[in-house]
Amino acid sequence: MVPYRNVKTQNFKTLLSFTRCIAVGGFLSLLLVCVAIIIQTYKSGMATQLGIASSTVAPTVVIAISGILAILISIEENVRKARASAVGDPETQQGA
Repeated sequence: MVPYRNVKTQNFKTLLSFTRCIAVGGFLSLLLVCVAIIIQTYKSGMATQLGIASSTVAPTVVIAISGILAILISIEENVRKARASAVGDPETQQGA
């Protein structure tokens, strides 16, 4: 599973790797919280779920932040390609 596998970049490879890592971390955290909710439901019932259910907010925010970063990287790459093709950069025109 590689999040944002269709996002390509020439300038922000490290940031894209970081974005992918935090997306995977967010998904794993969300999975862990869901498992904790299921286990807690069977152990104590539904009365104790509010505290655990509220901990789904942090993984959701992490996933949203990684999505925003991926969008910004994609926008930057599209602008770079548009500028390079307007200037007439042969390296970028071959890859387009």
